Amino acid sequence: MDVRTGEVPTEPIVRNSALAFTALLDRLDAVIDPGKETHVVLDNGSSHTAKHTKAWFEAHPRRPAHWTPPHASWLNRVELFFSALVRRVLRHGDLSSRDA
Repeated sequence: MDVRTGEVPTEPIVRNSALAFTALLDRLDAVIDPGKETHVVLDNGSSHTAKHTKAWFEAHPRRPAHWTPPHASWLNRVELFFSALVRRVLRHGDLSSRDA
């Protein structure tokens, strides 16, 4: 989430894995100004703590990772954003597919 604008880039994923997550990080890295240091705040989900993901962060020092303490998801602003989205929109929706 861009803390200045509130913009949250989103992308549907088929499976939550370290490979899918680092592919997203690669796409974000390609569009963020190379001269700008960007801090990434993560919860302790398995795709965020996998060796593959940690290796990605070691290879991209301008994108340091910060993990929230276990059992403290309320610290994660993006999680709050998606929680509100689910409560306001998705929970009451009659959607025919994942894309819908």
